[in-house]
Parts: sequence; C-alpha cells; structure tokens
Amino acid sequence: MELLLDVDGVLADYTGHLCYKYLPNRHPREFTTFNLSMHLTWEETQMWERARVEEGFCKSIPWYPGAHEFLCDLQARFNELMIVTARDTRAPHWVGERDAWLFAEGIKHNQIIYCPTDKKYLVSGDILIEDNVTTCNAWAARHTRGHALLIERPHNAGYPVVEGVVRVKAYQDAIDFLDSLASIKSENVGPASTLRSI
Repeated sequence: MELLLDVDGVLADYTGHLCYKYLPNRHPREFTTFNLSMHLTWEETQMWERARVEEGFCKSIPWYPGAHEFLCDLQARFNELMIVTARDTRAPHWVGERDAWLFAEGIKHNQIIYCPTDKKYLVSGDILIEDNVTTCNAWAARHTRGHALLIERPHNAGYPVVEGVVRVKAYQDAIDFLDSLASIKSENVGPASTLRSI
C-alpha cells in the first residue's frame, strides 16, 4: 500500500512554533480553524509575516510529542511512503530547510511531493494522513477505495467528515487503524466498502 503523509499539523507543530516562539501570549488551542490569519490581530499578522520568511523558521519547527516515533513506525510498515506537503511560497528558505528536516529522518528526495494544499486531493495513494479536514474530505471523495486519516487538532475539531475519512485522536490510533486495515487486506475478505468502514 502507498501511504501519503502530510508534515505540518501532522508531524511538525507549526502553530505551536508560532505561538511559543513568536506570539507568547497565544496558545495553539485558540486556533480553531485552518486559516491562522482569522485568529490573529493586525500586529500579530505582521509578526507572523516577518517570522515565516526568516532563515531557520522552517528548520526550527518542532516535532509534536510522539511524532518522530510515529514516522519511524510508518517507515517500518510502508515501503511506499510519500511525503505530500505544501510549501510556504513566501518563504525563500522553506524547501531547502524542509528537505533537510526530512532527509535527517531517512526520507529521500524522490519521496517528497510539494503540492499546494488545495491540490493535494489530486495525489493518488491508498492512505492519506492529514490534519486539514477540507483536504481529507476532498481526497476521500476522489479516491473512493482509499482511506484518509484525519489527525485531530484544535483547528479541525468538530468539522464534519465524509465517508472514507477516519478521525484519529492519537498516533497510536492511526497505527491501530493501519494494522487493522493490513490484517483485513491480508485475509482478502470483503469489498472496498468493508475496508472503508473500519
């Protein structure tokens, strides 16, 4: 099976980085939509705009707790793991720093797809792991034999999901789902609709 894996919001704590390093009076829980600018004052937006283009901003985005182990676990399970991530087009250092961040974890250049968020649904695979509910819904609607796992974050809580999208609260929940899916596939029982209902 081919796994498509997002980075920011799944492995890398972009919102936490912004809050803890640049906006110390804010907390990631406050960001309840995917659009960060909707939650920022004008002054905070200016701070964000300056921060995101700085050299070292992308490189210094921290892992979510447990995310590094989660990636290692996925790498051990999937021979075909592709990183599908958006780049910050305003940040001149973004791609180089993100590449280095991923290369340090054994991800190869040909495993990385830079794709605008609103076009990720076009990338084919068997499983997508994402934090953007709109992306998950669009991908699942297009890839009806696939499975989209939505990693729960404050910015996607409470939003409806379509058939084929599974919310997971923790990395272990995602691993448990993938193990169940692999078990069913190995037994070769049931149609694709059965697999999608786990």
